[in-house]
Amino acid sequence: MKFMQRMLAPALATLAVLLAWPCFGGQQPSAVLCQVWNVPAGDGLEQLLSGKTLDQPPTTSGPCAGLEYSAAAARPGCVVLRAVLTPPADGDYLFYIAAGEEAALYFGPADQPEKRVRIADVPVATPPRDWQRYAAQTSAPQSLGKNRKYLLEAIVGGKQPAHLEVGWRLPDGTMERPIKLQYLSSPPENIKPIHLPPTSWQVLLKGKTPPATTGGHHGYPLGAAAENSTGQFDFSYQLWLPMDWPADQRSRALFVFLHGNGHQGTDLSGILNEGPPRYLAERPELAQWFPMVALFPQLPPKWRWDTPGAASLVNGLIEQICRRYPRIDRKRIYLSGLSMGGKGVWLTALQKPNLYAAIAPISAVSVQPETAKAKLTHPWVWIICGGQDGDFRNGARLMYQTLGSQNGRVRFDEIPDAGHGVWDRFYPTRDFYAQLLRHTR
Repeated sequence: MKFMQRMLAPALATLAVLLAWPCFGGQQPSAVLCQVWNVPAGDGLEQLLSGKTLDQPPTTSGPCAGLEYSAAAARPGCVVLRAVLTPPADGDYLFYIAAGEEAALYFGPADQPEKRVRIADVPVATPPRDWQRYAAQTSAPQSLGKNRKYLLEAIVGGKQPAHLEVGWRLPDGTMERPIKLQYLSSPPENIKPIHLPPTSWQVLLKGKTPPATTGGHHGYPLGAAAENSTGQFDFSYQLWLPMDWPADQRSRALFVFLHGNGHQGTDLSGILNEGPPRYLAERPELAQWFPMVALFPQLPPKWRWDTPGAASLVNGLIEQICRRYPRIDRKRIYLSGLSMGGKGVWLTALQKPNLYAAIAPISAVSVQPETAKAKLTHPWVWIICGGQDGDFRNGARLMYQTLGSQNGRVRFDEIPDAGHGVWDRFYPTRDFYAQLLRHTR
């Protein structure tokens, strides 16, 4: 009997490990590789991808029961699911991702994993298998070839990465969410997780044109250049000068606005159609009164304000504008944005918190609440949301609950009958800007 126990002990130990594996669930090993990194702080996904966490060996690595992961007691960190996909037919496929924290889905040729690209995102945690809460969870159509090999890699990171799922819609309309194992095979062993490039960009203004000297809007398509060790690109911005700028030589505050999703590009038309740029163009009474210089950066195509490096674009552009227009009062710089731009406000202020006298994210999700509490110890914070705005309202409430005890430095306005577009009740009014102007750094 003792001999049998000694012989069986290793096998029983292995079985116990497999049954305890959070996404294994006691099933047979599959072609899906699951890797988990446990880290102390629970950084957001972009911080994990651009930092050094994933350079280290994973805490655990093993087979998963499919393109679906779950853990009853998630720890802060990052989870990666990876598999090779073989489509059953030629045609256009849609991919879906759901996750318990910020997540991203990468896709590319299996024999060239370095060419995989991001095709879908989870901007804010969803319940398990909640596939269509946000538009970004669904990819653009991907034209795939029958029996060709493609690499799928799903990544979730943050404080509670408790679940992660990947699904698809086949060309005939069939939904498989999650994707069935029959189309999956094991990924190559030498693939490393996505590691994003450096997140800091040096920003310079292009050209040798003199500063603008007249009041009103001034457009600079591709008027700024960003550089770092990985390369260089140009991006656009719009500038507003007060109507009395030529005559009045007083120093001026600077108001910076981050646009919402869908207005990325190079032609500036998008950002002129919403928020403060729109109202300054459409409402003469607001334009005549507006006492600040205003800066409206435009994201490059396919970027988001949570793209690694976007915050450094804004902060670097502010520095260059302050140099070109020395009458700007650096103690009175204000930052606001709507929806995705509201999330950008949090991320941009977190990168350089001492730059701003006040920030006002509107209709924004939560962003690293505990980190924000530790870093945003000086700027006055005005959180605005609509009471009918679902997860955006919940995110705003969480940020207020986390930051709100800091000696009256945080104001929270939830408009009960408003939805996502609550910003239209604030940006057209003088009072919104007057509230910001009360604060100095």
